[in-house]
Amino acid sequence: MNIFKSQEKTSEKIASYWSWRSKVYDNACSKHHQWHDIFLTPFKGKQPLDLLDMGSGTGFLAIGFAQKGHKVIGIDLSPEMVSFAKNEAKKQNLSVEFFLGNAEEPPYFPNLFDGITCRNLLWTLPNPLQALTSWKKLLKPHGQLVIADGLWEPRLYLAKEEPVTMKFKEAYSEIREQLPFFLGLSVENGISLLKQAGFSQIKRYDHLFSENPYEYKNKFFVLSAKI
Repeated sequence: MNIFKSQEKTSEKIASYWSWRSKVYDNACSKHHQWHDIFLTPFKGKQPLDLLDMGSGTGFLAIGFAQKGHKVIGIDLSPEMVSFAKNEAKKQNLSVEFFLGNAEEPPYFPNLFDGITCRNLLWTLPNPLQALTSWKKLLKPHGQLVIADGLWEPRLYLAKEEPVTMKFKEAYSEIREQLPFFLGLSVENGISLLKQAGFSQIKRYDHLFSENPYEYKNKFFVLSAKI
């Protein structure tokens, strides 16, 4: 199998798992009310912002930004997640646009966005550096990227014998070797990737949380960077 077919298969596996997950998705850390405010902190109150949310999932971040008056587009690899997010936005009468797309090769919106956001996505990408590099072209001059990721606890999570865990193991067992950060990213990993992609003025914001928003209290980070 050549590298392109291998990457295509990896993307298909990831999309398939998260499409299934959309039916049972219940991410406790997504409910933490501080995510939206902390992600918007680097923009210092500018209103309204043109934002692109990569790996938008159920639309948690994108919808929250729209509730605060910003213009938002969300991109996700999973058709079911995109459908879920569209329905959630419609229920709340919010004009958020959600599109199907690959974060490593996103739809081309040249120099359109004040900010690009990304939460818990980089670990599941085969080529996170390619993704970050491609996102630069989508930002306006002086635009900012805000990312959140971290190190998760596979021994604790994978020990569970629950449908979600079993499906995760089934989906990722064949492709985990294709994911350089399958076990997550340290803040040092995040900073290194941003620098390699050509970003600068990197700042950290996770200290603004009043408590760790993750179930297993794993180490995580929130970083902003400029082009």
